[in-house]
Amino acid sequence: MFSFFKNRRRQKLLAQPLPDEWRQIIERNVAVYELLPEAQQQRLADAARIIVAERPFVGCQGLAITDEIKVTIAAQAALLLLGEDDYYFDRVLTIFVHPHEQSAKSVTGLDAYHARLVVEDVPIEGQHLEQGEIRLLWDDVLYGGRDPADGENVVLHEFAHHLDRLDGDVGGTPPLPTTEQREQWIRIFDRELAQLRRDLAAGREIFLHDAAAENRAELFAYGTECFFEQPHDLYELHPELFDCLLGFYKVDPRPWFES
Repeated sequence: MFSFFKNRRRQKLLAQPLPDEWRQIIERNVAVYELLPEAQQQRLADAARIIVAERPFVGCQGLAITDEIKVTIAAQAALLLLGEDDYYFDRVLTIFVHPHEQSAKSVTGLDAYHARLVVEDVPIEGQHLEQGEIRLLWDDVLYGGRDPADGENVVLHEFAHHLDRLDGDVGGTPPLPTTEQREQWIRIFDRELAQLRRDLAAGREIFLHDAAAENRAELFAYGTECFFEQPHDLYELHPELFDCLLGFYKVDPRPWFES
């Protein structure tokens, strides 16, 4: 019954045209939008509208939450849902947005899974919290969204951690349809991790962020950033990792960057 009413509410919402101001925000702050085919642009806009309508946004450190903040974050997160039919980050309880850099001291006591290794006085770019909350820095959200091909996007990173946790554990293995797929995923990710660690130990340059070698969870999150922003490079350098992400997200970003 609850699902019925939720679907009706969403249908009513999407029956209304996308406000021009919101489209301008997406075009300005989510640069990849203009690279998408029309059907995927519509899908992204629809998913973003549902996220904005249903997920609570809270400003921190005096930041006032505006439509620009909500639409920008929602539209970037919606990239992860282009191949999904009915999940709109329903289990994200709150999205906290900070204006500028903060340090670990300001979130002491929270049980957090950090986007970067965080210790005292080391800046936090974003966090996925175990309570189902996400923290983001607005400066980094804009930086990541306005360059569609630099392989750095904190929104994709943190919401990937959330998807990872849907099976109850942030272990780098998101919910997969079969045990066979899960086992294959783990084998590939473990091979990738081992190679990344060997390359780093030998001083060789790597394509992925150094922190991707920490564990499966970080490899999944950093791999997600590159999958959506540098898909050709990821496919060339890490084809098995690319195929895992292609099977999970059910969308191929490579055509976006062909011109």
